[in-house]
Amino acid sequence: MTEGGVLIESVRAFLSAPRCAVLSTIAADGAPRQIVIHCLLGENDLLINGHRDRRWVANLRRDPRASLIIHHQVDYLHYVSIRGTATVLDEGDSAVADAMAQAERYGKDPSEFAEQPQVSFRIDLERLTEYR
Repeated sequence: MTEGGVLIESVRAFLSAPRCAVLSTIAADGAPRQIVIHCLLGENDLLINGHRDRRWVANLRRDPRASLIIHHQVDYLHYVSIRGTATVLDEGDSAVADAMAQAERYGKDPSEFAEQPQVSFRIDLERLTEYR
């Protein structure tokens, strides 16, 4: 849960671990679209990053509404549900640096992202609930 827009400590601790998230966006035809992604925890928001040509990126550019489910890999009924709004943060060198930091966090080779056109989004949390 959030208290006054600030993540409570149990949720912050849960989101601090490198967990996969399911991102839901709205496709051009109005249908929901889901993809598994990685994310980084900000102060009171999430950072997601991806290749500029991905469909989910186009969806967020057109309609910034997003929802995510981040679940515990062992206790799969323990998860955090987030609804928020995406804002483009960067599409240049900072986005590439974000992709590399994200890769490192998830045990991937950061150099794979050094030359890729990346975009970073901040997800401002509008509703967050932790389920146990």
